[in-house]
Amino acid sequence: MTSTPRSIRGPAQSRWRRAQIDDLLDRAFPVEFVLRFTFSHPDMDTTIVGTINPAHLQSNIDASQKGALPSDIYVEAKQRLTDAGFVPQAA
Repeated sequence: MTSTPRSIRGPAQSRWRRAQIDDLLDRAFPVEFVLRFTFSHPDMDTTIVGTINPAHLQSNIDASQKGALPSDIYVEAKQRLTDAGFVPQAA
């Protein structure tokens, strides 16, 4: 059973636990991982992230400068999310 990082609260806690991706973080904070996962999507051109906290803004900038996740990590995270029932739905 994976633990839930303290930065993930509310309904996202159960999603995080079901996907069991803690071992893919490689010392990254969950928010950084999620941002980089988003940047990794081949059809994603824009990511909108909001914050009023300057430290969070800097963390988001740092994550964006690292770029996309390594392809093997992205593929594995996507598979685990799918296995946990998180499949993107068409709008």
